[in-house]
Amino acid sequence: MRRYARARARRTLAELSDAQLEDAGIDRTVARGNRPVLEVDAALMRNLMSMR
Repeated sequence: MRRYARARARRTLAELSDAQLEDAGIDRTVARGNRPVLEVDAALMRNLMSMR
């Protein structure tokens, strides 16, 4: 049950805009948790997708 509640809270926080999080006093990195973020350049993603 706790895992479900945490997942639901993470999804809800992910849907909020940066302004809404700032109003609530929550930093985007804190809302994301300890999960790593992977940023991929659009050109690289296009090339990777073309290899499928």
